Amino acid sequence: MNRAEQKLVLELCRFKNPDAKQIEYLKSRGVDQAVVLGQLMFHRVAGVAYATLMETGLLSLFHREFRTSLKAVYESACEKTKSFMEAVDSLAEVLNGTNVPYALLKGGYLCYKYPLGYRTSNDVDVLLNTKDIDAVSSALYAHGFVQGHIRNQTLIPATRLELIQSRMTRGETVPFYKEMALPHMQFAEVDLNFSLHESNEQNGVVSELLNRRMKYSAQATHAYTLDKYDFVLHLCAHLYKEATVMAWVRMNRDLSLYKFMDIYMLLYDWDDEDYKKLLNAALDTDLEADLYYALYFTRELFAMTSMSLDQALEYLELRRPGIELVLHQVKDPTSRQTFRYASTDLLKRLFSPYRSIDLIPDNNEKGSD
Repeated sequence: MNRAEQKLVLELCRFKNPDAKQIEYLKSRGVDQAVVLGQLMFHRVAGVAYATLMETGLLSLFHREFRTSLKAVYESACEKTKSFMEAVDSLAEVLNGTNVPYALLKGGYLCYKYPLGYRTSNDVDVLLNTKDIDAVSSALYAHGFVQGHIRNQTLIPATRLELIQSRMTRGETVPFYKEMALPHMQFAEVDLNFSLHESNEQNGVVSELLNRRMKYSAQATHAYTLDKYDFVLHLCAHLYKEATVMAWVRMNRDLSLYKFMDIYMLLYDWDDEDYKKLLNAALDTDLEADLYYALYFTRELFAMTSMSLDQALEYLELRRPGIELVLHQVKDPTSRQTFRYASTDLLKRLFSPYRSIDLIPDNNEKGSD
């Protein structure tokens, strides 16, 4: 994949400030539209690319098959998101009936923030206090949900051992499923989280986050999510964990463009005060590295020209000298080794299907405990 193709993919994702002239210029560089289409599909951003081309009036410049494929994905995304929002509404009614504090994470809130068809979600993540897991689980069971796994479009109930192991080692329950038979959604999936990491937390962080949660309007009811700064910080932490753990790199699931697009969308019109509050939230939860990684990558990929964002990154660099190293490190908890990318080219890394072969042992770092 050449540089023009990489840049075109990114330009088609900058829906907040699309540059029609740049898109037209990159298109004229003889890009392989099949390659661009494949990357848009792979990174789950084809819907927003179609909307961007429609908004800029440039759709007709592209090959018919390119246009037709993008349109099909966009229309499918619209229908899938409508089904997803119906499932979120249904879940919110169940959760509201329990009278326990909760917050919907990631897609459960983002599906209402994005224009329809720009982004899809596959499951609903719910953050809860550990003590409330049983009450919410009982409510879900009472409304027809079953814990288990989907195999060959069939729901297989989880074993007792699986239920116990997930709670003890993953910081979340085995997923709950309910057959919905909605367009593009046979099953609704719900994951109950009681930790920001992979194990149960005893330091009260989750409780503090839930105390600051905010209420928002769903389609037919209301729901709760994290406050705007905690929400962004959670996205950054989730992105950072997957991008810098060897198992995710080897599965080629470490870097997904739509995750950076989420952050770009949420931060687009932030000012100095917003970044100050975000930094304070990161310092309180010891997530400076997570925040730095996500903000730096997002700024570079989406060409964000924000002095407030630049100053936030500079603050983290001054506060933690050497924090820039996290941009190129990957840790393997199994072997307790740390690796680093030989190349620092972020665009090349994002679009490479063979990232893991660019990793070399980082002899200056020790693996994480």
